[in-house]
Amino acid sequence: GHTVTGSIFQMLKDSTAFQQLMQRIIQQEFGRLESFLIIKDGTLVLEEYFYGFARDQLHHINSCTKSIVSLLAGISLARHGRLDVDTPIVEFFPQCSATHDPEKRRITLEHVLTMTSGLPTDDDFAFNDSAEMVDRKLGLPLESKPGETFAYNNNGTQLLGRVIAALEQRPIDEFARDALFNPLGIAEYLWDKDHGIARCHNGLHLYPRDMAKIGLLILNDGLWHGKRIIPKEWIRASIMPRVAESAFFDYGYQWWYRSKRNKSWWGDAVRGSTVEHDMILALGFGGQYIMIIPDLAMVIVTTSSDNNEATGLAHKKVPMVIEEVVPLFE
Repeated sequence: GHTVTGSIFQMLKDSTAFQQLMQRIIQQEFGRLESFLIIKDGTLVLEEYFYGFARDQLHHINSCTKSIVSLLAGISLARHGRLDVDTPIVEFFPQCSATHDPEKRRITLEHVLTMTSGLPTDDDFAFNDSAEMVDRKLGLPLESKPGETFAYNNNGTQLLGRVIAALEQRPIDEFARDALFNPLGIAEYLWDKDHGIARCHNGLHLYPRDMAKIGLLILNDGLWHGKRIIPKEWIRASIMPRVAESAFFDYGYQWWYRSKRNKSWWGDAVRGSTVEHDMILALGFGGQYIMIIPDLAMVIVTTSSDNNEATGLAHKKVPMVIEEVVPLFE
């Protein structure tokens, strides 16, 4: 589809501050940004690429994949009249040996969505097929009571992908193409696979512009150009803060949430701004971010290669947006 573009300078009260920000980005103050996009009021007002990256280059979005899988879950569950997230996860897998285990029956779909299932986070993906993977993951002994403890868990998102495949009776990447990507005009992408099964926790490669479309879909409550792609109630449920990941972030259904209630891990959360605006985020290892600020009608996308966790640079994108980008538009 056609992307509406406009000049950022028509929207800014202080273009000098913006030019200074671009200088600081080039000096890698916020890590090594490879793309930086801002959409405001439905218009793409900034699209910059650095270090030889360009708009027609796919980026590995890492765990932003999880947030997209959650959207796909909402589409599929609604199609099958199964939007009740209190359903035990094992009910989607009648063949699985854990189906009759009373302890495992306490794990609901919502527990899996919010990473509070209590299942281990072993990250072993060396299975031969879908059924074996589900058996193995759901067969592991619990590490905590379902619903009690947040633990970042790739296995859970793999299980979500299996739920979708079971409901749709087809591979998740095929379902994604027809139910989400085609309607959004996302034509070019890659989805890494293990043993022929799409990696639901981290496998997608997208164009930054297409990451921005996912952000717009959230901002517009699941509508795309007037067409309903995802149930509004699923979007609303997904982006509510449901469990504290840490003092810094809350978590919904595979989407992150940050508000002024959360602590800042950097100096002053609202420097240059009167208030910290609530922010919904998809975030991927190395600095892949889709950030949505609903009350400013903004979507911000970054991709980067800040893969050394020790530097803390990957997470610099959040204070950059809160302290440097938002004040430009207030």
